[in-house]
Amino acid sequence: MQQVHRLDGLLQRLMAIIQPLDLQPKAVALREWLQDRVSQFQDQADQLGVSLRWRAPDTQAVFDSNSLGRALDNLILNALQYTPSGDGIDIDIKCDNGKLILSVEDSGSGVPEGDRERIFEPFVTTRADGSGLGLAIVREVVEAHGGVVRCENGVKGARFEMELPWRTS
Repeated sequence: MQQVHRLDGLLQRLMAIIQPLDLQPKAVALREWLQDRVSQFQDQADQLGVSLRWRAPDTQAVFDSNSLGRALDNLILNALQYTPSGDGIDIDIKCDNGKLILSVEDSGSGVPEGDRERIFEPFVTTRADGSGLGLAIVREVVEAHGGVVRCENGVKGARFEMELPWRTS
């Protein structure tokens, strides 16, 4: 049964890449939206002994909350897989110079510089059990919003940033 769920998830992620996104942008209260997204991972983080720290301004931005939520979920899931027990993940939203910047930073081993662009390609993975679709979906969603995604060194591990145009209406 577990293999069926794994294959179903893989098929869903593959479909998300090959079907064009139909964005439904609307005004989103950032703090409440982020709190809701992060709370979905709290039980898993607790089981792994990983703390989830998040910050968001008390303001609004316009984006498709479902698709951007899926992208953020993929980044949080990756961070949970790489963060050692006893460490934490920082999830932040900032509004700066007309940009909305969503970041997820883990305390894992980081991503080698030579792989930082490649990992956003479909079917490229650094994990033996990975499908190579999660980060490709992140890039697809961010680019559909007119933004860019990047991976860089964080304080300890990897830092993924989704940068979008900040619209309030």
